Amino acid sequence: MERIHLNLLPEEVRALRATKLPMWVSFNFFSIPLAFLLISIVVDLLLFILLLWTKADIEMITNKKNTLYPQRQEQKRLEDYYNSYKKIIDDRTNWGQIMNVISDCLPQVGWFYKFDYSHDEGILKIKGSFYSKNLSKGFTGRFVSCLNGKPVIKDMFSAINVKQITQRKIGQTQVKDFYIECVLKDKDKR
Repeated sequence: MERIHLNLLPEEVRALRATKLPMWVSFNFFSIPLAFLLISIVVDLLLFILLLWTKADIEMITNKKNTLYPQRQEQKRLEDYYNSYKKIIDDRTNWGQIMNVISDCLPQVGWFYKFDYSHDEGILKIKGSFYSKNLSKGFTGRFVSCLNGKPVIKDMFSAINVKQITQRKIGQTQVKDFYIECVLKDKDKR
């Protein structure tokens, strides 16, 4: 049994249909939704791959953070330790330098016999003596003026007060005893 093909289309339309396109190219009702479905599947796969890649990166970063966190804590602890000691060293009083400046200001005819530092009061008490045949030369005043002119002393002390000057005789030599108080400026430097 053979089939008979009947084509009732006019010849102009038949001529247009003579150039056949492959079936996958031809337009039909399901081709547009099918194309969207294929594109959405490809996009979903790409997004899934990107998600897996991002999870792997997050896990790697978390592992690095967990290994670096104890090191960072140790670094912070050491920095705090360093800063606390640096503050102590920077703020401490260099008493050797201060005593050197005080002794350099003392005239050659003088000597110290007592230094007393009161930590609670923040006062350095200096006792000493001068000897001379002529005690009217003002050794105590020159000594205090010299101290007031030294930057180290100015930075450290707010006031240098002469508390007492007495005169006495040792054998044939006249001696003046002095008592001076130097008041610290900053209580933190004690």
